[in-house]
Amino acid sequence: MPKRAFEPTKCNEVKPFQACRAGDIKPWCGPLQLTAKERKLFDSIATEVNKIAGTPVRYWVLDVEGSVVDPLYDEPITRKFKGPYNIQAWVGYANSTPDVQPQGFRNTWATSAWIARTDVEHTGMSPPTEGDIIEIWDIPFFSDDAASFEGRPGVFSPKPGYYFNITNVSEDGHLFDNAEFVGFTLAISRNSEFTPERRIEAR
Repeated sequence: MPKRAFEPTKCNEVKPFQACRAGDIKPWCGPLQLTAKERKLFDSIATEVNKIAGTPVRYWVLDVEGSVVDPLYDEPITRKFKGPYNIQAWVGYANSTPDVQPQGFRNTWATSAWIARTDVEHTGMSPPTEGDIIEIWDIPFFSDDAASFEGRPGVFSPKPGYYFNITNVSEDGHLFDNAEFVGFTLAISRNSEFTPERRIEAR
């Protein structure tokens, strides 16, 4: 009788799960702990997902300390940004929402993006926050629709990729419901009335 290619051994036999009882010293019966090895594993999974399913983006961080603020109205007069930082992110497709008002017509695009925490740390940038700007899809197919007002009526200049304002940031992927997390979820939006790239060009 020919020998089978796979011979069961004690190491690869599947045993039924045994419930833990008081005083057991089995490996799976100890308290649930989040060690450095587990943290590294979850961080590597989060980073790998963006490498496979994500897209390269450029990220500008709002420099609050370097911006000039009106002393009376407490509103920024001149905004300063740090960057751009090259980072990998998963971005959902942005559907447009047309809006007709007495003042005119405008389009708004809204979607979400996800960035791994370790990628943020490796780039040396500050953690994402509201007011930052992200540029996505720097490819010819989308570049045709990305336009920026040049300051002259009716004159628009094509820009590479789409620029979005970051309107909300939340920590995502908390491990075992504790304070440690693996990524950031970003709510991003763009409107045709005042495009985000103009904020960068005004520096």
